[in-house]
Amino acid sequence: MKRAVHERGFSLVEVMIVVAIIGLMASVVVLSLPSKSTELRQSVQRTEQVLVALSRRSVLSGRIVGVAFTETGLSTFSLTDDGWVFDNAMLNDGVFRWEPASLVAVKVEGTDQAVGDGQATPHIWYLPTGEHPAFELSFAGHAGSAQLSAGVSRPIKVTYDEAD
Repeated sequence: MKRAVHERGFSLVEVMIVVAIIGLMASVVVLSLPSKSTELRQSVQRTEQVLVALSRRSVLSGRIVGVAFTETGLSTFSLTDDGWVFDNAMLNDGVFRWEPASLVAVKVEGTDQAVGDGQATPHIWYLPTGEHPAFELSFAGHAGSAQLSAGVSRPIKVTYDEAD
């Protein structure tokens, strides 16, 4: 009399193949995530790009353009006969956010400026001649800090102090 042999479960080779596939998929996901220092650098670089674009826009349009800073982003303004007017045409929705970094200090011409939500007047402005006040922005992120500064006759300079 013969006994029927029933195999149950998976063979060792099948289990090893599945584990190898899961490991490859996990490594792809981990390698595609940005590092914390990359997030800070990207936030500061995007801020620099926006400020350069606003300066150029002021020169090309012949209008005075202002920028107000908050802890989470910046807003743009135009100077009209009625004073400073929020200008949502300069950015997609008028507000630029630099998350996950945060702004911790603003200095304009060496003087500390208050940073808050709902800022009704700009911290800095760009004249149609290309001039602007000297300013320094200090950012903090998970992986360190950064300073973005510009002088009256000096282009924007960025320095990083990244934690180990």
